Amino acid sequence: MVESSLAAPRALARSPYRVPLHSELSPQEAVLWLRGDHRPFALLGDWLGGIALLGSAPLCVAPPDCDPLALLCSEPAEVADASHGAADTDVKVGGGWVGWLGYQLGARIERLPPPPPPRVVTPAFSLAFYDHVVLFDGEQWWFEGLGSPGREATLRRRLEIWEERMRAVPGALRTPPR
Repeated sequence: MVESSLAAPRALARSPYRVPLHSELSPQEAVLWLRGDHRPFALLGDWLGGIALLGSAPLCVAPPDCDPLALLCSEPAEVADASHGAADTDVKVGGGWVGWLGYQLGARIERLPPPPPPRVVTPAFSLAFYDHVVLFDGEQWWFEGLGSPGREATLRRRLEIWEERMRAVPGALRTPPR
């Protein structure tokens, strides 16, 4: 087991927090660690202020019958009480809803003509709530989380996984492509 950089259990138990991850990996290299993870995502580019945001293994996935627009204004009960009023202003993201909203949701907001028949039927949305992310601010990698009671062990394990990953080169970079 890798010793965690996170010494204070309070940080994992009640509020957003961040822990530095020591790595020389670029965002384009680090994203390869997401391969095989459950519901991975990578947000990279200037549109996000130049930061890179990686995540996987969400706390929960939105059910297909919920109202996604209302959902985006809420947090799962596990983190709702813990993440408000946090003192750590250094946390940039910490976590939240990540996914996509389909064009057909526009009909919930305004009257739209019927769309053409789809070539491939897709759901109206796909959203998952992540209570931890990995962030690169252009200089430093960080593990950020939304600490909540009952999630301490899971968040510690995810931190350990990312500490191990960020010290090593992803396998895809060690073997040349075929």
